[in-house]
Amino acid sequence: MVSDFDVIIAGTESITKKVMDAAINLKMISRVGIGLDSVDLLEAEKRGIVISYAPDAPAPAVAELTVGLMLALLRSVQLPNMEMHNGKWHRFFGRRLSEVTVGIIGVGCIGTGVIRHSKGFGSMNILLNDTGSYN
Repeated sequence: MVSDFDVIIAGTESITKKVMDAAINLKMISRVGIGLDSVDLLEAEKRGIVISYAPDAPAPAVAELTVGLMLALLRSVQLPNMEMHNGKWHRFFGRRLSEVTVGIIGVGCIGTGVIRHSKGFGSMNILLNDTGSYN
């Protein structure tokens, strides 16, 4: 499927020697996200294929998903959903995000995004652990 392409833009798909053998015109591999472990870097270097990646591209979506999952867990969203699908109704009480302490390990693009989105829920305690700096 890749034989006529000059550039492959990949997510987590493996770009192996076998893929490069089939991609006879391949000049560049670009990964969306952090990490190049799914790309055979030594093989690409042997062939003169340029490797690039966009480490920050998925960060906003991951930060939003993280806050969404925090809310789902605090409000037990999954439990009444399962019960409703089983024809039952039980009222669950949850906790508010503004009333909890949130711990964030790593304040890079994703951690900073989680902090930014969390501020919209009012005052909460946020504990940070990071070797870098927080803006």
